Amino acid sequence: MEPLLYASAPGKLILMGEHAVVYGEPGLVLPLPHLRAFVSFYPADTPQLHAPDLKLFLDEKALNASQHPLVITLRRACASFTAHHPPTLPALKYLIQSDIPVKRGMGSGTAISCAVFKAFAAYYQQEVTHSDIEAFAQQMDQMYHGQPSGIDAAVIAHERPLRFQRTVTATGSAAQIRFLDVPPLPLLIADTGPAQPTAEAVARVAQRYQHEPQVPQVIRRIGELVIAAEQALAVSNLSALGALLFENHACLQTLGVSSPALDQLVLAAQTVEPRGAVAGAKLSGAGLGGICFALLHPPEAVHRKALHGRWAPLCQGLYGE
Repeated sequence: MEPLLYASAPGKLILMGEHAVVYGEPGLVLPLPHLRAFVSFYPADTPQLHAPDLKLFLDEKALNASQHPLVITLRRACASFTAHHPPTLPALKYLIQSDIPVKRGMGSGTAISCAVFKAFAAYYQQEVTHSDIEAFAQQMDQMYHGQPSGIDAAVIAHERPLRFQRTVTATGSAAQIRFLDVPPLPLLIADTGPAQPTAEAVARVAQRYQHEPQVPQVIRRIGELVIAAEQALAVSNLSALGALLFENHACLQTLGVSSPALDQLVLAAQTVEPRGAVAGAKLSGAGLGGICFALLHPPEAVHRKALHGRWAPLCQGLYGE
């Protein structure tokens, strides 16, 4: 059966700057257009939710009683377009699927929020802007994550690369987000499995920041690397960008947030044949597990195949841009 409608939203990848952004340094984030969350609406006699990736299947009675985050997201999105309070979900089958692995820092939950909101906008035939989608996603992220930075909502809703920097003001902190024009980047992403909670990795760095004089220097160096990466991106210099990625990973190793599996992947990227096939590689996200990515030199198809052979035995999954 064909769906009445469907919507989707991408995942995201932190290119550079993780952990340093906590201390006011800039960071660069990309959307991942080929890793997406999908929401489809099908005709049905009663409301029902099917989320096979989460092994979640709810009929009307279970749906009405549920406080699952996915159900709350559906209700909140529906309420954005209807005057019914509390919102009554239309009699539809809601199919929610995602290519984005969860607990990897790739914005899987935010992508679902964006896709759900876009689907209800289409269902109620309402025009929405990227900023509307971002505001809804940020609202849901705040509900589930407390005080999120806003990076995920911005990069996923707008599907544009961005530069992020948090600045401290007299009344607290404020996020400065600037969208970037970035050339297509041939990436291969490797998944080592679920990362440790972000709070654990952030706390580990904070502890070392307080007691080890070299750690603030490493944080500042990451900020310098991000600025240099912006300049490399502006002129499409993949070789320069790749060298900065390798150095950024070394900095994250020094901060203690890498892992043996992530380090193995980066080493394999550095030594894959032919030499120079990979411009650069690093972990992405909070670390202590999770994902690693490589930036490939042309010809991408040949080098992706070569790296795939080295990486596949070392990880749980591979995703090619």
